[in-house]
Amino acid sequence: MQAAMGREYAINIVRPAARASAAHALAFGRCIPMFPVMMKLSLVEDQAIQARIAFIAGAETFDRIFAGIRFDEVDGNLLFAIARDEDCAAEIEDAFSHQLAVVATQVLGQSVDVVVVLPKVLQ
Repeated sequence: MQAAMGREYAINIVRPAARASAAHALAFGRCIPMFPVMMKLSLVEDQAIQARIAFIAGAETFDRIFAGIRFDEVDGNLLFAIARDEDCAAEIEDAFSHQLAVVATQVLGQSVDVVVVLPKVLQ
């Protein structure tokens, strides 16, 4: 019985219709996550985002602002990045957050709407 229930739970997570009826599923004791839980980015994903942003920003700007950046994890539709200092973090968020969200969505294959850039000190 438990194996069958586990299989049914796995099928319901994948089906788009199950996501639409999350309230119905919760009423009957099933828990269907709306977003994937926190996901650490691999080195390849991190470097793919960096390469595409380097192409968009240009070499001089990338070397000045993005030197030492690490795209760390995705939590739902939030992308967390670690910059070398507070000034670079603020400039990246102000000037490149939209481009970063678009690039991360393409590279990761999931929706990224908000980019949060933290300085390395607050990591």
